[in-house]
Amino acid sequence: MRNSGVAFLFIGICLCLEYASSSAGANSQCAHGEEPVRGYALRRDRFCKPWITSPAEVFKLRRCVCRPDYLRNAWGHCVKESACKKCFYERNADFNGCSPSCPLRCGKPLPEVCTLQCVIGCACAPGFVLDPWWGKFCVPARMCPPRCPAHSSYHMCASTCEPTCEGTRPDKCITQCHRGRCVCWPGFYKTYHKGKEACVPWYKCGAKAE
Repeated sequence: MRNSGVAFLFIGICLCLEYASSSAGANSQCAHGEEPVRGYALRRDRFCKPWITSPAEVFKLRRCVCRPDYLRNAWGHCVKESACKKCFYERNADFNGCSPSCPLRCGKPLPEVCTLQCVIGCACAPGFVLDPWWGKFCVPARMCPPRCPAHSSYHMCASTCEPTCEGTRPDKCITQCHRGRCVCWPGFYKTYHKGKEACVPWYKCGAKAE
């Protein structure tokens, strides 16, 4: 009986150490403003504006969730709840701690070069762009997309393995949905002409593209 008691004690200590180790590992992998989920069950998080956030973000099961005084924004980053409230009445916009200095605008070409500075404040959520008249209000990109080069169209979600004239591809293909970009039509390949993005048929590529 004494040996069985020691065995149970040993098992209990091992389980506690395993849980502590997994919690420490999860904590080190959590981003700013996040904390690991207690236990082994994944959990959904709380959002500043779930109604303008991608369902994939809203319903995603996570190992790390926002701390009690933080909420997740439309880009999936944890920001302070007090910052979220600053953009509550801004239609189709959410608080972003580091949005690009060259926001997308309806009917305008996508900016070729953006400065590296971060703009802190309310910004159009993914899937929304600035209006074409005043550039102050966020409107749905599907109704008023940015202007793309010939033989391409704006897509909110795009693969990192889009065909190019150079034929190079990353080791792993992923689909990115935050900012969106111009995607070449089927049968056309992305290239650059005089520093600007263009989509051309295969026979106009300088070298054979896959």
